[in-house]
Amino acid sequence: MNTTTHHDDQNDFLFPAVETALNFNLGTALDDAVLSASGWRKIFGTTEDDDTGRVSDVDATLVAIMADVCAEWFLEDRPQSAEPAVVLGTDSRPTRHSLAAICIRVLLARGIRPIYGGIVATPEIMAYTSRGSYAGFLLVTASHNPVGHNGLKIGAHDGAVVSPAIASLLAKRLETAVNDPSTVARVLRAVSSISDSTVASIYADVPRIKSETVHAYKSSIGVVTFGDDLLGPERRNAVRTAITDRGFGVVVDFNGSARAVSCDREFFEELGVRFHAINDVAGAFAHRIVPEGESLDPCRAELAAIRESDPVFSLGYVPDADGDRGNLVFADSTGVHALHAQQVFALACIAELSWLVWSDRLTYDSDGRAEQKVAIAVNGPTSLRIERIAELFDARVYRAEVGEANVVELARKLRNKGYLVRVLGEGSNGGNIVHPAQTRDPIHTVLGIIKLLLTPDAPERPSPLRIWYSKVCPSTEPPVAPELADVVRTLPKFTTTGAYEARAVLPVPSLDDGALRAQYEKTFAEVWPEIKAQLGAKLNVRTWEAINYNGTDEIHGIGRTHLSCGARCGYKILFKDDTGRHVGFVWMRGSGTEPVFRVMADIEGDNPELERQLLDRHISLIKRSIDPPAVR
Repeated sequence: MNTTTHHDDQNDFLFPAVETALNFNLGTALDDAVLSASGWRKIFGTTEDDDTGRVSDVDATLVAIMADVCAEWFLEDRPQSAEPAVVLGTDSRPTRHSLAAICIRVLLARGIRPIYGGIVATPEIMAYTSRGSYAGFLLVTASHNPVGHNGLKIGAHDGAVVSPAIASLLAKRLETAVNDPSTVARVLRAVSSISDSTVASIYADVPRIKSETVHAYKSSIGVVTFGDDLLGPERRNAVRTAITDRGFGVVVDFNGSARAVSCDREFFEELGVRFHAINDVAGAFAHRIVPEGESLDPCRAELAAIRESDPVFSLGYVPDADGDRGNLVFADSTGVHALHAQQVFALACIAELSWLVWSDRLTYDSDGRAEQKVAIAVNGPTSLRIERIAELFDARVYRAEVGEANVVELARKLRNKGYLVRVLGEGSNGGNIVHPAQTRDPIHTVLGIIKLLLTPDAPERPSPLRIWYSKVCPSTEPPVAPELADVVRTLPKFTTTGAYEARAVLPVPSLDDGALRAQYEKTFAEVWPEIKAQLGAKLNVRTWEAINYNGTDEIHGIGRTHLSCGARCGYKILFKDDTGRHVGFVWMRGSGTEPVFRVMADIEGDNPELERQLLDRHISLIKRSIDPPAVR
């Protein structure tokens, strides 16, 4: 076994001997990992909830090969103007020490200078990388996964996570490398040649680098939120004045995440927002990491308690371990409530589209048609609620496969076609991305809501809230002192399966996903008359359409030729009324980590019973489509 030394920023990992490592079955270790554009992840502990921080020699060797594959690509991809340096950071999991130490030595062995900032949030490392001249970044993180997971998130020199195409290339290189004994031997011999003093100098620089990453990130928040044009400071001052006049407070449950050592408090307080935090020691996780469901309860309770003495506090947020994903709780006269992930994204879309109109970046002709091409990029299982919101602004919705990298890539393609894409994201997971940021960020979400609620009317310039009300309920005046609950009530009504509900996960045997989808289509067609009668009574449903999601592509139609996108493509049956309007769907996707399908239903209206019936029917059809019959 290896010996490790645990300090907050330093842990020089002792690698196994080359002769020992050559006997490891790294291919089997890699089989347990998930390789996607969102990052490479696996369980490093004995269980997914293991918080000891121990990393086995086998997994340590695997991480070294992972880092080496990334290092080789950084050297190939970096612009000539970029120095051979890579920004490195970690989220707050206990295995961060060992994995960071491995990456530091591997990068040094490749002739790359690690710019190591210790614990950094994902939006923080991306902002810092984009403002420098580096080959890219590596973030040791497993995002919202349980504490025993960890891995690597890979970023390019522009500060964005690598594209799906590059992620696929790197995954293939990794699969080749772990099965090549000469590569394993080369990497381990190279890292053992790095002097301890060189490694120590990297750790000694952590406080300075961390200060720089926080400063870069804090600056980027202002640019994203208020703009970098001449009106940026004017917009910021308008919001700051409104906050001062009315008062606004935010509670955050950091839950031991990387955001606990970022700039959240400093940024909000400089804007005039009252700020209160709990569970603010990085690495001290108080509850499960994914910010959904019961994970929002401590924040709800804290917001309810603090409001008793200070009622200006009305909003709270909870991030995941690397601080890019976050969901919200809010207070009104009836209590404190948690928002569903789909609602959070919908509110962000309303806030940012209204802000575009308020800022004169989105304008309309005399017939009410948008004078700019405006789009929202989302994933397949994002609720159709977003289409209703987009229609009100004369914007279009485009969809990609699940995975933030797919949505970001889709938005990039749309911008290249002349679209204005201010807001994008995965509604099924909550949170949102605001351009020019390239990842989700709960601060952007909270600031969007603050802008929507507090930006005042001005002569010949209605407030963002009034702009929204004029579109969704034009005969109604917005409240004089609006609360988030007022906006929530205006959301287009849809009933949607939550991504983290128990019924959203369907155990299935290992199978050919494409064959299952092909059989599902046949089975669905057989029972369509029954489903049509069931939905038609309430939603006037007349037709359906099958859609596969593969990367940034939507593949419409039925038949085996449309199912060639490979395993784990998202698959949807879209329901349309007699005008062709989309009024609901069922969706499924094979998991990349376990023998389950993620499933959901989305239906227009406040129809929980209809949504339950539709999801139950969807699940029964999946089971009927599985072979052998014994698992039905």
